[in-house]
Amino acid sequence: MSLNTWLKEFAPKQKIKKGDNLVALKYVQRKWTGALPENLVRHHLHWESGGSIREDRKPHRAYYFDADTCILCDWYHPTSAPCKNCPLTVETGHRCDEGRLSSPWHSFTRVNDPKPMLTLISDALVREEYLAL
Repeated sequence: MSLNTWLKEFAPKQKIKKGDNLVALKYVQRKWTGALPENLVRHHLHWESGGSIREDRKPHRAYYFDADTCILCDWYHPTSAPCKNCPLTVETGHRCDEGRLSSPWHSFTRVNDPKPMLTLISDALVREEYLAL
């Protein structure tokens, strides 16, 4: 197991039609599920502060949980009003990284707790599923 096997399971390359929030949220949920400690251990990875996961045997190989690897950030961050229409922002009224110590994203980058981010994603997914009815 390695970073490559983790990527295949939790963050495989996938084409998602821009604006398809439902599919994007499911993809993001899958990726963040990969950040749970049991999934990192299974793939011989470890968390490092700052929001990266690295291979135990090859620490130079890393995956970063940041705006560069988030499809929602890719779609909604580069606007004049960053993240305004992101489904995570719509769900809470503020960005997932807003609040240096209390945001869901910072819970992961500072103390290796992906659960607040997974909860936010799940809540946004429920909203998107409802809107899709």
